[in-house]
Amino acid sequence: MASMPFTGRAYGGFARIDGIVRLEGDILELEYLIKDCFIGLIKSGVKDLPIPLDEIESIRFKRSVFNGRLSIRLRTMRMASQIPGADQAEVKLQIVRVNFEVAQSIVSEIDAALSEHRLRQLTEQSRRMQLPAEGESGSRGANE
Repeated sequence: MASMPFTGRAYGGFARIDGIVRLEGDILELEYLIKDCFIGLIKSGVKDLPIPLDEIESIRFKRSVFNGRLSIRLRTMRMASQIPGADQAEVKLQIVRVNFEVAQSIVSEIDAALSEHRLRQLTEQSRRMQLPAEGESGSRGANE
């Protein structure tokens, strides 16, 4: 899958986040670094945050004239707290116009992967509910 660059703000606008996002199997990977907004000299090392599809509630991409916004709503604050700039379990990533098509493609792939993942979970739950407990099958018919 293709990776896509993004930017964002953190620490009340005092820091800028630059990174890439990509889908790797059942994991949404965010790689980013943080630098100060004043002169850009203070930088963090590159950080890698794998987000399992189980942790993603929804994802959407909204276009505007110059920039777009990729919004990822997470299921837990615990996961969101690991991402600078996340607000109430939602991460907003700025996407430049050149990458709009890639962003829409990534959202479509993630939506499809989320649907497949949830379908697998439902199928597994259904199978577990249908399996009879040991010793239950056939024991009633023999006594009647």
